[in-house]
Amino acid sequence: MANEIILIIDDEELLQESISLVLQKAGYRSASVNSGTEGLAFLQENYADLVLLDLKLEDENGLDFIQPIQSLVPGIPILILTANASLDSAIESVRKGARDYIPKPFKPSELIERVEAVLCEVQKEKRRQDIIVNIQELVSELDPGVIPNNEELSKGSGALPRENILTTGFIRVDLDTKAVLIRGERVKLSPTAFQYLVVLMRSWPNPVPVIDLVHEAQGYEVNINEARDLARWRIHEIRKSLASEGIDDSIIQTIRGLGYSLVM
Repeated sequence: MANEIILIIDDEELLQESISLVLQKAGYRSASVNSGTEGLAFLQENYADLVLLDLKLEDENGLDFIQPIQSLVPGIPILILTANASLDSAIESVRKGARDYIPKPFKPSELIERVEAVLCEVQKEKRRQDIIVNIQELVSELDPGVIPNNEELSKGSGALPRENILTTGFIRVDLDTKAVLIRGERVKLSPTAFQYLVVLMRSWPNPVPVIDLVHEAQGYEVNINEARDLARWRIHEIRKSLASEGIDDSIIQTIRGLGYSLVM
């Protein structure tokens, strides 16, 4: 995947230049603006495949631009750039519609991996919608009186158990659609946090060492301190989402000196 256009919305010019260089080396094209207002103006006249949006802009809150951007360009993925101090805002941005977030400072490889993951996810969704439309058209041609809707096509017949469904206690995840159900209620997680939850569920009731957790969820080979920093963000996000459904966040237990474990 290459040659996609990435719009960078960040008021730090040095960071803009660094990100642009990293993206260029990976085969992407980029454009940079200094504010959310300028970003909206750019998107009114130009095309972009993905937006990198800093939450802390000068005199602006990046959160306030997620919905306007998506209203202007429906379906465009937004990847949030955020400092440690704005973790809660980063999680809130995912709830507002951002695809994921990257804590600053980040490695060039982490940025590219996250960009590629988001763009790949978007392409899969587009292909799935194309398939659904094609099936609807085919069924319509065969029998004009029967046109299945998207929900029916997505659910399938339900006659056989699906191997892509993972259930642990009252938590259920769909490995294909990345849906998370807590006691039947859908909970939104970023793609990366979803992978962390899946690793914990697959390991249950055994704990997962933090280095193994990061490697299995994100594919990173890191030292223990880097692993702790990366995992802490995602575990906090999962706990916060569980708490929104009235579930005690202690079901994800921190095991000092080792890692994390689900306690169901």
